[in-house]
Amino acid sequence: MSQVVFNQGVRGLFSGNTVKRPFDGSYNKKVNAIRPELADAMVRYQKIRDCLKGEEAVKNKNETYLPRPSGIASRSEDMRYQAYKDRASFLGATSLTQRTVVGKLTAKSPTVELPAQMEAMLDNVNGEGLAFSQLLEHGLGEVFAMGRGLFIADFENLPLGEISMADTRLLSPTIRFYRAEDIVNWRIDKTRRRLTMVVVREQEEEYDDFAVVFKEQYRVYVLDGERVKVQLWRDISSGDAYWYEAKFEVVAEYYLLLPGGAYWNEIPAAIAGSSNNDWQIDSPPLHAIALLDLSLMRNSADREDATFRLGQPTPYTVGVEGETEDDMELKNMRFGAGIFIPLPAGAGIGLLEAKPNTMIDALEKDKMKRLEYQGATIFSPNDIAVDQTATGAVFQALQAHAPLVTTGRNVVDALRKAVGYAAMFLGIDPETDEIEIKLNSDIIDQPLGVTGLQTVQQLYKEGLLTFDEAREQLRIQQLTLHDAEEAKELMAEEGLGDLGDGAPVADQEPVDFTDDDAPEVEQVMEVNDGNQAPPNG
Repeated sequence: MSQVVFNQGVRGLFSGNTVKRPFDGSYNKKVNAIRPELADAMVRYQKIRDCLKGEEAVKNKNETYLPRPSGIASRSEDMRYQAYKDRASFLGATSLTQRTVVGKLTAKSPTVELPAQMEAMLDNVNGEGLAFSQLLEHGLGEVFAMGRGLFIADFENLPLGEISMADTRLLSPTIRFYRAEDIVNWRIDKTRRRLTMVVVREQEEEYDDFAVVFKEQYRVYVLDGERVKVQLWRDISSGDAYWYEAKFEVVAEYYLLLPGGAYWNEIPAAIAGSSNNDWQIDSPPLHAIALLDLSLMRNSADREDATFRLGQPTPYTVGVEGETEDDMELKNMRFGAGIFIPLPAGAGIGLLEAKPNTMIDALEKDKMKRLEYQGATIFSPNDIAVDQTATGAVFQALQAHAPLVTTGRNVVDALRKAVGYAAMFLGIDPETDEIEIKLNSDIIDQPLGVTGLQTVQQLYKEGLLTFDEAREQLRIQQLTLHDAEEAKELMAEEGLGDLGDGAPVADQEPVDFTDDDAPEVEQVMEVNDGNQAPPNG
């Protein structure tokens, strides 16, 4: 039995459309089968994705995000519900946070160095004209929003005998990025600790004169023995009927080859996560902000609707009960400046005004504070006022495990691994020093401040940090011009002894970074603890 999908084929599986699944288990045999943990995460992914798309995408989901109030529950009240929805405002904190994160991480141009044979990838890394820097930015934004993403290096070799090795020099490897919801299936050999299969979802364009039709396609990388086989499965159904069966067939198949004709024995895929670069699904950093975004929109809809219906003063009369011409004229009298209203004996006129309702305002203010808190956890964990020991604060400062920092490092590490795979297609050592990717961001190299530097000193004295590691922290804080090796040589020349690669020199107290007798060092510490640059010299 084939899977039956509403309107858009397998695309319904990811967009919330109705999907009919057979009960004989044949659905799980399809190439578009998704892992159970991904199915659970899809609800979160969809909310985040809609919030990233903006107000129109959110409002187009109607009651999914904006339930009907009890007074307009009937379908006959559709026009009133439409007005209720139109008056609501969507803050858009989710997309704003994502753009801010990417902006902070890439405010300074990242360092990207590739071997000469791979320099063409700087301008076209995916074979479709995407620059390397843009791929990096896209990966940062996606992984920060959704919690994961995948880089895959590929080189669509033809079988031996159909293309010469000289011809392959005209081709270049590519690196593609796949969104969290498009990484639909994977398998890990836990014994050998390696990836044995990954299935990713793609869209392929088909043309009919000037018309474009997007068809679902699945790219499968699987270990066939000790060879990596790649298959392309495409939906070959016509899609003309309102209901149709999604039929998938293999339309292309090839093996990945190394220079010289040897087969790959490792799938060239590098996963990036917001917490760790493993295949477990990480929690999306923007999920909490997306939920607050949607909740604030519901509060806005209620407030705007109440204001529209009750916010304008309503005139009323008392003591006007007759049906004379004068009484009717008085009932229809207009109010405003310069208008004189004659009243009969015992009659009165007043205005009905709703008293201020601070409940919705209080709810919105509370949620805005929660948004600020979420922003603090993302951008600077040290800004959160929580009770913690001095040791806890120190290690928090040293580790700097804010989601923004962790995501930035994880994405760079995954992309570096993918570039290494691409290098292997060209016969280049993937560990070569010619490949360097680095985010030149002050967010990544966070200032430690006085407390953090004191902790570096203490950990070094206790032998928990090597000299090289402690020196690297000073270099990051711009307190030294020399790396560890240069520092060792200079200190030896000045008679400070050979610090080696471990504990400090015997019979010599390490320099106290915050000694009261060293005001110049203290001054540098204070400057770096703020927003100013360290003094010259």
